Amino acid sequence: MKPATPPQSQEFIPDQSPQPGKELTLFLQYKSKIKKFVLQDGYNDLSIARLQLAFIEKFAWNTHNNGVDLPEIYVQDPISGVRHELEDLSDIKDRSVLVLNVEALDEVKRHFDDGLGDIRKLVESVKSAVVDQQSALQRVSDRQAQAAKEMAGLSVAPSSRNSIVSPRPAGKIGTVNLKDSAAQLDEIQSLRRDLAVVRQTYSSFVSDIEASMGAIRSKASSVKSAAINAEVPALSGETGRSYVNKGKKTLNEDSEKMVNRVDDLQDLVEDLRKDVVARGVRPRPRQLEVVAKEISFTTSEVKKLQDFLKKEKPIWTKLWEQELQMVMEDREMLTMQEELALDLQDDLEKLSETFGLVEQATKSQNVQGSGNRHQSVRNAPAIALDTSADPREAKDGMLNEVRALQPNHESRLEAIERAEKIRQKELESRKEGEFQRELGKFVEEGKLKKSGGVEEVERLRIAKDEKIRKEVFELQAKRAIEAEERRRQKAEARKQAQAEAAAAAAAAEAPANGEAPQAEGESAEKPAEAEATEEKKEEQAPTENGGENASS
Repeated sequence: MKPATPPQSQEFIPDQSPQPGKELTLFLQYKSKIKKFVLQDGYNDLSIARLQLAFIEKFAWNTHNNGVDLPEIYVQDPISGVRHELEDLSDIKDRSVLVLNVEALDEVKRHFDDGLGDIRKLVESVKSAVVDQQSALQRVSDRQAQAAKEMAGLSVAPSSRNSIVSPRPAGKIGTVNLKDSAAQLDEIQSLRRDLAVVRQTYSSFVSDIEASMGAIRSKASSVKSAAINAEVPALSGETGRSYVNKGKKTLNEDSEKMVNRVDDLQDLVEDLRKDVVARGVRPRPRQLEVVAKEISFTTSEVKKLQDFLKKEKPIWTKLWEQELQMVMEDREMLTMQEELALDLQDDLEKLSETFGLVEQATKSQNVQGSGNRHQSVRNAPAIALDTSADPREAKDGMLNEVRALQPNHESRLEAIERAEKIRQKELESRKEGEFQRELGKFVEEGKLKKSGGVEEVERLRIAKDEKIRKEVFELQAKRAIEAEERRRQKAEARKQAQAEAAAAAAAAEAPANGEAPQAEGESAEKPAEAEATEEKKEEQAPTENGGENASS
């Protein structure tokens, strides 16, 4: 049950849109909340992104819970009260009601500029005039062809036919037809000249319009960029985000300082109030002067903070609009990529089905014997030739078909490119021989015998090296033990020989005292020489063993 509309609303006539630059007042509605929003620059600052940012600011839109993308914006008709999706900014009047549709969460699309509407209509009218001229020229051409056929029939037909058809003489008929054909030719020539003039005028008009529109667009963009640069510095992307983060950091620090300073002042003033009111103590003038200076300094700092906020707010607003536009573009790009992925998946499924049919047809053809194919070719009936056809007529028909052909060079080029790609793939497939393809397939399918891989080969190599080192070490230790045993045996033999020599010397003390010392010296020199030769042999033996070990 709709509420009754007051009678004043029936006679309400909406005002016209405000002039550019004039203040524009709008009412923003989200669920049951309605807030007032004022655009200082009016239509100059009106855009979809600005309206979305206004909804975010006024209603504290939570991007973490509700998402980055806003729902669609609806505008309420002031006469009928019907809400419809905002597609054209010209529908927004002063004191219009904009509603955020929370049920549909589709991103808002910008409208197209309507400034070229009149120009498009004018171009379409000129185009329709050209089409009318072409149709008139076609009618005149048809009349000319008909007159030419009549003239040809009059020239070929006999004079008796002319007498039967008309009682007038043939000369008069020919003269009248010639005059008519000459007049028609003059009319055709004049129409052709008029059509050429119209085409030239149309082409020059289109080129002038395009040049004028290009100049207007360039000037408008330059003026807009100059105005934006004059008001807001050129910041975008990561630079803009870093600028905002830096400003947020400075703002947080300054605001925290101001909060602490104001709290301290409040405590100090409260203490002074208690001293004056409750305790009856009069503060010193110096203390009052210090408090007054502190209050004035804090007031100036708060004023600076407000000026900073007033300066940074439009800059941050522009940056938020740019970021919101980037988010919308990224979302649109992601949606397009998802649709493209689905299309590619469908194409691949259809391609796989077609390829499966081709494989089945190939297998069925391979099943048939080659002899049957040759037999069917030999038994095929010969093509019946139509001997009754006239070669000249056949030639004329073929030439007419050739003339009627309209070759599409782009499709031919695409077909050539596809054939070239297929040829390249075929050549690449021919580079590999049958054995190489079979070996690659054998390896890919994992039919090779499992040998443990590189890890197993490395383990066997390490074990073999360890075994060789162990054998060499054992051989060296064995040879060292044998050399030590030989040295010990030789030392024992020397000691035994020395003992025997000493015993012989003691037992054989001759009566001649002069000969005994000499014999004792000779016997002592002989064991010493024998010991020196044995030591040299022992020294040579280890060196030989070391050479053998090195060679092994």
